[in-house]
Amino acid sequence: MKKALIALALIFSSLPANAQQKTYTYIEMCWYLGKQNHPYVDKANCEITDVRNSQGFLQRRMIEAKVINSNISYTVKSWFGSKGFMTWDSDSRRSYKNQYTIANPTAGVIKDAKLPAGSGVTQVTKDLWVRQISWD
Repeated sequence: MKKALIALALIFSSLPANAQQKTYTYIEMCWYLGKQNHPYVDKANCEITDVRNSQGFLQRRMIEAKVINSNISYTVKSWFGSKGFMTWDSDSRRSYKNQYTIANPTAGVIKDAKLPAGSGVTQVTKDLWVRQISWD
């Protein structure tokens, strides 16, 4: 029995670490407020990269927002850690706990983006809203 366990351990330890992970990359429309907190919202394209385990659960996510007609970019990295769902963004340059929320298209600065009700927009950080992103 001990030899069988050792053999299994050797087999699984020789597999690449990412053998049980899948990476998915897709592009979605997003809106970026910006660190200057200007009173308008910049439309951007977000490249979203999800790393999921073999059961399909999200392990890590990276979002790169590139503002249309500008050289501004904004990066968000998220992961599940010992403290729960953690987020890091390129403006604050620190890790913090964050929960996704449904963006209310009729309230606050997101109103300037003129999003229709039920548009499937999620507030990922205080400065970034992304259309059609998963919550898991």
